[in-house]
Formats: sequence, structure tokens, C-alpha cells
Amino acid sequence: MRRDPGGSAVHKFSKQRMPMSSSSGGADQTSSASAKKSIPEPMSVQGFFGICLYQMMKKPLLVPPEVRACVYLCAVAALSVVFDLVPIPRIFLANKRSFWNLAFIKWGWAWTFVCLSFYILFTSVVLTGQSRTLMRKHLSRLLFGTAGWYVCTNAFHAVENATGRCVSQPPKSVHIQGVTDRGDCQRQHNGVWLGFDISGHVFLLTWCNLVISEEVALLRDWTRLGGLLREETETGGRRLTAELADRMWRLYQRHTFAVRCSAICLSCLSLLWDLMLCITVAYFHSMPSKLVAALCSVASWAVVYRLVLRQQNLAFVCPPGQSELKFISAPGS
Repeated sequence: MRRDPGGSAVHKFSKQRMPMSSSSGGADQTSSASAKKSIPEPMSVQGFFGICLYQMMKKPLLVPPEVRACVYLCAVAALSVVFDLVPIPRIFLANKRSFWNLAFIKWGWAWTFVCLSFYILFTSVVLTGQSRTLMRKHLSRLLFGTAGWYVCTNAFHAVENATGRCVSQPPKSVHIQGVTDRGDCQRQHNGVWLGFDISGHVFLLTWCNLVISEEVALLRDWTRLGGLLREETETGGRRLTAELADRMWRLYQRHTFAVRCSAICLSCLSLLWDLMLCITVAYFHSMPSKLVAALCSVASWAVVYRLVLRQQNLAFVCPPGQSELKFISAPGS
């Protein structure tokens, strides 16, 4: 019988390996898949500068609302006294007919409402897994903000009418009898209404920033939310169902850029409101009217966000950050 001269080599390399059992192979694949970590894609130059801008603009937004409320009360009281005693030169921002006053301050709540609407819309899409019912509950908080602004500003007008009287233009300043409304005094009698004019601008600017501060507080834990959602998708869902975890993770990846852009817009708006608040305190109204306005703003914020929205199981509204996945860390942690 002829022997193949390379038979030994052929025999060596033609040995078949013992097949692994299906159970051990499946276990190894499962363990390797669970241990595998996804590596983030390299960041572009535009993405790097975008992240830097976002991190820089996020800092002033994340001042706790409690701290803001205390700062506003102390600053309005102290600066009002200082500017009443120390005369300062007027600047163009102190003109009531300036562009900033007409285009922004007169429409302050409208600007805040629009910017917050986009922000709450994008965040609630992620937090609720695109549930329209729950998204409406998040957006309903804007109705409370609008109600607070509307009720207080109309109450200020009522107080001014109740405490005021109509006088003729200087230098005579004679009391005009029978006039009980500021509008009638100015339109029909060309007079001046002298009443307790609570500063609507101080209230509006502090109210807008307190509402913004409450709504954006969840940005502090937004990155943590992404980590928890990715963990949920990789582990098959421990806190959420697998379907909901996968949907929320995809929505998080899709809408995080829009959340950051809307947060940058809110930060710019908040800084503008703080600047115009300083201008108002320095140049307009009396110290009591400004302090009462700030007190009304802080009291309204406390009622809405510390009393009403912290009630459990409200049918038509929910507090900021409410989600099936608990991700907001405790204060100070």
C-alpha cells in the first residue's frame, strides 16, 4: 500500500477540534456581550466647541432657585437703598423707549414662555418615552407660570387704582375730583395718577428667572439619565421594561442636542433678565414698590413650585423631572 509522503503533515493539520457544547458556548457569548462596553465615537471640532459653550452657559442656569430667591430679595432691598442715596448717570438701557425694553421686557413672559415650551417639549419627550398624556402634564406647568404672572400683574393694577388719585400736570398738581381709574386720568384729563405703583418689571423679571431656574434644574442630572438609560438597554431592563428603556435611550440620543440648544437660549434669556433687573432697580420705582414686587414674585414661586407641584398624583400636571426612571440626585449629593 502506497504511503503519502506528506501524510503525517496532512494528518496533523486535518485533526478536528472537539465541538463545544451549545450551553457553554452560549454562556460565553452572553458573558462577553454583557462585559462589552460601547466606545463613544470621536468628537468633531464643532462638537467640542459646542460642548464647551453648553457647559459654560449651563453654569448660571444651575444656581438653585432657593438661592436665587434669597439673592433677589436681598439685592433689591440693598441696591434700592444705595441707588436712592447715590445718584448715578443714566445710560441708554435706562430709557423706557429703548429697543431692549420695548422688544424684550414688555414681552418678557412671552419670550420666557416660548423658550421654556421648546425646552420642556424636548425633555418631556425623553422623560416620558414620547407618551403624549404625560408630555401634556409636563407642559401644563406653563399654565401655572402664566397664571402666576397674570394674577399678580392685574392685582398690582388694582392696588394702584385703589390707593391712587388723579392730579393735574405739574407745576399745579391740583387734585381732580371724581376720577377713580388711572386710564381715565391720563386719557380724559391729561393728568398724573399718584398711587402705590408696585413694580411690574421687578416682579416679571424675578418671576421669569425663578421659573426658568426650577425648570432647568434637571440638567444637573441629564448626563446621569443617559448613563442609566444605556445601562438599562444593555442589561435588558431592571427598572424599566426593555421596550421602554430602548425607546427612551433612542429618544435621549436624538433630542439631547435640542435640549442643550434650548438650554443655551434660556441661559442667554436669564442673563438678560438679570441685567434688566439691575437697570430697573437702579433707575425706576421706589424702594417699597420694588421690594413688594420681589416679595410677591418669591411668594408666587413658593406657592406654585414648593406647594402645588409637589402634591402627589395630580391629574393634569406633574413636577419637573418626573419620569418612570428615577434619575434626579438628592440635593447636595
